[in-house]
Amino acid sequence: MIHFNLFFIFVFIISIQFSLSLQFDPTNYIPIYASYVFRHGDRTALWPLDPAYETDEWDNMVGNRSTGQLTQMGLQQAYSKGKTFYNNLSNQDDTSLNLLPTSYNFSTVQFRATGVDRTLMTGYGILASIFDGNDSAAIPNNSQPVPIHAVLKTDDSLLRPYDMCQKLEDLHNSLDDIPDLWAEYEQRKDILDEISDKIGTDCTGPSTVQSALYDPLTCDHSHGYLPMDVTEDEYSQVVDMFNIVESYEFSTASPYYQLYSCNFLQELYSHIETLFVDEAPTADAHFYFAHDSTLMAFRAGLGITPEKVPEYVAHLGYEVLRQSTTPFRPSWVTDRVSMKGTNMADFYIRLVFGDNSDSYDGITFSSPFIDEYVKSLGGAGETLPEGYYRLDHFMQYIETQVWDEDKFNEQCGNLEDNEGMKWYWGFIIGIAIAGVVISAGFFIRHCIEQKKYAKMDNYFKLSRGSVDGIMHDQSAHEDISPLVE
Repeated sequence: MIHFNLFFIFVFIISIQFSLSLQFDPTNYIPIYASYVFRHGDRTALWPLDPAYETDEWDNMVGNRSTGQLTQMGLQQAYSKGKTFYNNLSNQDDTSLNLLPTSYNFSTVQFRATGVDRTLMTGYGILASIFDGNDSAAIPNNSQPVPIHAVLKTDDSLLRPYDMCQKLEDLHNSLDDIPDLWAEYEQRKDILDEISDKIGTDCTGPSTVQSALYDPLTCDHSHGYLPMDVTEDEYSQVVDMFNIVESYEFSTASPYYQLYSCNFLQELYSHIETLFVDEAPTADAHFYFAHDSTLMAFRAGLGITPEKVPEYVAHLGYEVLRQSTTPFRPSWVTDRVSMKGTNMADFYIRLVFGDNSDSYDGITFSSPFIDEYVKSLGGAGETLPEGYYRLDHFMQYIETQVWDEDKFNEQCGNLEDNEGMKWYWGFIIGIAIAGVVISAGFFIRHCIEQKKYAKMDNYFKLSRGSVDGIMHDQSAHEDISPLVE
């Protein structure tokens, strides 16, 4: 009996140790790849008020900046964000484990922005504080230029597809047709109309809250003032209404978010997949500088309906984690270790979000949608902290959210436009070909007729020459005959 009890205790201890060994401990893992998207910093209004309704502070803030331009405050926010972000990301105890070096290396990290001044300038501000320029002594003030890639905003299907997808605009304009959202607007209509009258704008429904109220007032409020005696309570009503509008627009039940985020999620998926396919992935991190709508669509794509608009220079992203005991050398070290051939199930991913506070450390957040999806797969066989997922499960979830290019274009109506253009140009080309054929036909007919007329002319000439010869012979006989006589 004693031996049996000892055996039972031994088995129990072993099972406890085995169970503990299955528990995921984030402190034993380090990031080997990361991707982050940042909102731009403070800017001037996209829909500015008539100057007659503004104040002297507005003139000082705007200066010679046009609409939607990064302000001096926005540039400072970006620089401070970069410092805080890098300090939170770096490993002070072992710098060899840092995902980012202090000197820019094109094979380490890559940057992309929308084709808008404020996102590009925000990127430069953030990167100026991360890469200190120690290797750029030839440039004044040790500044280190870092390339940020961008495309025209009218061609950007990745970070801001609004300008190239008519359906997104149509869905935005149809917000006024959502009964529950209109009911929320009706509850605040009187106060919103009063504010509109104060600042000389016209708010007609949920779809115009941003342009008529939220945008111009927020750009003023971020600099410590409000125009035309608008009170803090009134401004709070505007903010609350706009957050409600955005929670509907980027709801996980709305088609808007998927149109907006599907291409971005596809790119993120491809970057992770590349880690396990290529001998040497193109980069250890990707940074994107974009807009509040980009972050909200990304978060909705992860299964989270945003409760409020992200602050200036807020960031959202993920980090792929690997056990720190596994041999690994960052990409700026020669002969890095490739992930090719390794099991994706042995890696984890952390979802992270951070606001614009200098002292704010990025928080890890979880997604109810991903949680439910993982349960449908049978779970990970282990208990994970909030915001951490097994990488293979995360990738399977993302597969449900991405679309290929044809489906995106079809949903946006771009394929219909393309088909229309094909018919149009087909018609034009057909008319042109028909014109050439008809012209060629007329030309050939003209040539044939000309040749025919030339033959007839020669025939008549020959015929006339024969008649003239006969007439000449007869005249000669007539002239000679009297002499003969």
